[in-house]
Amino acid sequence: MINLRSLYQLQKLDLEVDGQQSSLIAIEEAIADKSKLNQLQSGLEINRENSKKYKIKQSGVDGLVHELQEKSSNLKGRLYDGSITNVKEMESVTAELEYANQELNIAEEELLSLMLKLENNDKEESQIQDALTNYQLEQRESNFTLTKELDSVKSLLDSNLRERESLAKSISALLLTQYERIRKVKQGLGITEVKGGRCMACLLTLPTKQLQQLRSAAEINTCTSCGRILFVN
Repeated sequence: MINLRSLYQLQKLDLEVDGQQSSLIAIEEAIADKSKLNQLQSGLEINRENSKKYKIKQSGVDGLVHELQEKSSNLKGRLYDGSITNVKEMESVTAELEYANQELNIAEEELLSLMLKLENNDKEESQIQDALTNYQLEQRESNFTLTKELDSVKSLLDSNLRERESLAKSISALLLTQYERIRKVKQGLGITEVKGGRCMACLLTLPTKQLQQLRSAAEINTCTSCGRILFVN
């Protein structure tokens, strides 16, 4: 009499073990996942680097604005202080003043643009920092929960592995080897139950003769369609 019942129980345990091992991997990956954290930290770093660049540029443009304002003021002074004595010099200073004012307008517009960029950058930095702080809090809580879940799954897995080891001793080495070989190529399912005359793995209707052989449990029978070991409960 072949001990298919124990093998079928072993299959149930193996499916639980497979699920628990998959859960362990998923939980460990979730705990180790730093992609969102890295994304936020990277965004914050880029934002701060942009702020530095804007401030350096703002400082230079601000200096240029002051320089052009002083130049414009001096040129206006020359136009109205009576120091210019001929038309040609008057035209030259007037043209120089117009050019200085044009340059000043451009510099002031650039300065305003940089101030707006800095303001927006500061707002964005504040938002990213808030998001980072909130995420780190959530992550600590999540990791605490996941660690508890991990310990629970490990405990169940250890228990199932011990039970499997004990159960495997009651199954012949030949049958166990055949089962393991089939499991590797059949998505972890090496033995399947027969119900209503059908293989429950692939739903093939089995021949009457094979059903009779299965009930005697005198030899190992496999499904002619999916190749799995058949078991009648």
